[in-house]
Amino acid sequence: MRNALIGSAAALTFFAGGAAFADEAYLAKARATLEAAAETGDAYVVQSVLDAFVTARPDLTDELTAIAQGTPARPEKAAPEAAPAPAPAPAEPLPAAAQEVPAPAREGFWQGWSGSATSGFEVDTGNTEEVELDLSLDLTRGFGKWEVDTLAQANFGDVSDVRVEEQYRGRIDLRREFTPKWSLANFAEIERDLFSGFDYRATIGFGPSYKIFNRDTLKWRVSAGPGVRFDKPAPTDADVETNGIMALESRYRQSFVSNKFRIGNDLTGSFGEAQVYTILSFGEVDLNSRLSARASYQIEIESDAPPTASASDTTTLLSLVYKIGSLDE
Repeated sequence: MRNALIGSAAALTFFAGGAAFADEAYLAKARATLEAAAETGDAYVVQSVLDAFVTARPDLTDELTAIAQGTPARPEKAAPEAAPAPAPAPAEPLPAAAQEVPAPAREGFWQGWSGSATSGFEVDTGNTEEVELDLSLDLTRGFGKWEVDTLAQANFGDVSDVRVEEQYRGRIDLRREFTPKWSLANFAEIERDLFSGFDYRATIGFGPSYKIFNRDTLKWRVSAGPGVRFDKPAPTDADVETNGIMALESRYRQSFVSNKFRIGNDLTGSFGEAQVYTILSFGEVDLNSRLSARASYQIEIESDAPPTASASDTTTLLSLVYKIGSLDE
């Protein structure tokens, strides 16, 4: 056994010198031969085999010696443990402009209106029983540079169960602002008064509108321009009378005591072959954040009233006013 191992090692030295085994193959063969020599327990055999392999490949002396000793001559250095990757820096918050903001809910057409609803009720008893009811709704809304005002009124009066007053009125004003003071106003108004001598009266017009004052506590706006008035006399078979007019409107508001007390004056008029105008003056005081009390006086004048109607009509009224819309407006 000893001679066979030594002879095998000597033969390998011959082939290694002539054929130059590849390092790995040579070392593998040397390892197998040295392990076999070690199994003999004879140190001389192990040393002789080692010497034979070293003689053939002196450039691998260290590796061969390490194999013979049972430890690698050049232990591969364990790759250093990779340093833990630094924790990523916390992401900086996006600037406010870049943050995703949920789209605002689309505003419906009926949202954004403000104004007031007014109700006046009077009952007199005694020699004459008189009942009077007055209702009105005044709403305003802005659409960018456009603003719309609407007004609806209804008045009823009975004396001893006999109807003596019944009037309906509707008006819409549409203004387009061009400067903080100036705008172009368009309006349409229709009135039906069963005791005026007319079946109905309608007016349309347009013209410039100017804000004389536009402060928090004082507002005054005037409008004027050409228009057309349509008068339908009470007999149902009468023709509609059409007249060119000059229309005029004035709207004045002033408030006192932290806006808790207000006065106002509204004037609408049309001037042509006949002059027709209405003046409303009022004072109003807040009862709470929504409700207020109003005292008003209104006069309507017709320069060419039908024979069956009075040239003027006045109304004095105490009423309650309910504010519609945001309390901040």
